Amino acid sequence: MPKLFIVLLCLTASPLFANACETRFRAGLSAYSRYDTSANSIDQALYVGVGWVSVPRVLDRLEGLSALTSACDEVANIRAQVDTLEAPLRDALRQFELSEALCFGYNQDRAQQNISALNGHLVELVDLNDFVSRLARSCAG
Repeated sequence: MPKLFIVLLCLTASPLFANACETRFRAGLSAYSRYDTSANSIDQALYVGVGWVSVPRVLDRLEGLSALTSACDEVANIRAQVDTLEAPLRDALRQFELSEALCFGYNQDRAQQNISALNGHLVELVDLNDFVSRLARSCAG
């Protein structure tokens, strides 16, 4: 009887873990997609056409974006957007960490690779925060 219980447990537990693995993995992809869309929008606003990135060049670019706003208005808008980036990135990281624990084999490897990539994005986010802070300081005086 104990052997039958173990066999039944294995047959029923595998699909449950697979479903939990897939659910968390897809949730991680969704959270990353939210982050990536916003991050790309910010990159477009800051860097397209600048060539060499520097505070003065980016401020000049932002000044030319709209006749209705100044560069500093644009910096404030970008600052607000950057402030929203960490939450979906952390959510994606949390979901892939759960995936890593719930998945097996190839999917576990994919989750680990995504965790590594997301840690790189966290470093990039720190750099972006620093750059936007430098832009804001230039606006302050």
